[in-house]
Amino acid sequence: MCQLFLTGNWSNAYHFLTTLHQHGYSLMWAPCTGCPIQCHPIERVLPLVAVTNEADLLPLATLREQRSLPWIAWMRLEHPQLASLLYQAGALAVLPPDSSAETLLQAVGNACVTLGYNQKEHMLHVRTRERHYQRGDEIVLDVSDVLDIQQGIVTMSVIYQDGTEVLLGFYGSGHVLVHHPNDDYCMMFRAHTDIIVHSYPWYEVVKDPVFAERLRTYSAQTATWSALRSHPYIEQRVIGILRFLAEQFGTPHLYGILIDIRITHAQLAAASSTTRGTITRIMKELRRRNQVISVSYGNEERFCLCAYDDHNAILKQK
Repeated sequence: MCQLFLTGNWSNAYHFLTTLHQHGYSLMWAPCTGCPIQCHPIERVLPLVAVTNEADLLPLATLREQRSLPWIAWMRLEHPQLASLLYQAGALAVLPPDSSAETLLQAVGNACVTLGYNQKEHMLHVRTRERHYQRGDEIVLDVSDVLDIQQGIVTMSVIYQDGTEVLLGFYGSGHVLVHHPNDDYCMMFRAHTDIIVHSYPWYEVVKDPVFAERLRTYSAQTATWSALRSHPYIEQRVIGILRFLAEQFGTPHLYGILIDIRITHAQLAAASSTTRGTITRIMKELRRRNQVISVSYGNEERFCLCAYDDHNAILKQK
């Protein structure tokens, strides 16, 4: 089990520390950010940094560059721009202020497995090649990881330096995901539902001739999504994205094709590079024209793309 070095302001976080300790992690405190790494060897060490402002990340960013040391950040305040900077500084994961102790535990466990710090869990991971994530969990990909989605749905997003987040697609069972290098932005994968994935080293899967075709499908899907987002008219972007999702996750419905995943207005806004208010207006207009209807409400709401003529015929019969 690796040692966890806690730096930054961890006041009022007793439940976090108790949970980590109860699961066997060794906790050590640092007087300031980056200090323990200068005094101890880097093997089997994972810093946890509680971040309140940009100054907190500077020492670890320097250590990351000089000693290739990964770390996990927990933001104590809402600060979208800072989240992007933390990823660029080398954070394996950035947890939002409202994260639970279980979320932190999951992030630490995933990091230890990815880095090979926990040898027992790492060997189990290699043998079964299976990982489980809960809805909302961030998925940390090592540079050599290839993830094969067995069950559930994953979203891919990009976060730019100004904190803007753009949704780049939904991926379901049968899709593969690969690591993306960060430049002036960072790529992020999240579990849209509870998911099960299989993980393979890149050097293994490249020998499989079927993998090349699956990687081509992944690239084609990403290119299609980018093309849809580039349409000059926002309404056509939204309609195109909904139709593409219907191709991926559609099931037959009385009125047309049901997109059988939960999509929020905020996600549609992030996918089409517009505002949530604009999406609300567009969806209202699409409903008025009987092009889209909502099935169920709240967390169970799903969008259905109507077979326009058939839908109007059904309405006339009522």
